[in-house]
Amino acid sequence: MIGEALRLAAARVGHRGIAQRLGRPEGTVRGWLRAARRRAATLRACATRRIVSLDRDPGLVAQADSVLCDAVEAMMLAVRAWVLRFGRDELSAWERAVWLTGGLVHGHPPLPP
Repeated sequence: MIGEALRLAAARVGHRGIAQRLGRPEGTVRGWLRAARRRAATLRACATRRIVSLDRDPGLVAQADSVLCDAVEAMMLAVRAWVLRFGRDELSAWERAVWLTGGLVHGHPPLPP
């Protein structure tokens, strides 16, 4: 749920619209987004380290207009690098993103580089 909320927020959907789409209380979604925005720079850095560790030549990544958008993009690129290197498995893209960032999306401390 949180991953989908972040994806929608990166697509410029507001917390009320996200709450309605996901069937969650507005306050809950607002809390998820606030927490993700507070951790966005760390999420982006963590995901970027994973991208580089999985793909030595990942190419250029265009910067978005917000740190949260950048973080979501970096997490999805890390997932893409994982799939290209190891293939698909039973985890969804967001479950893999949480795994690759050591649970940072959920507030856990980041994994060491």
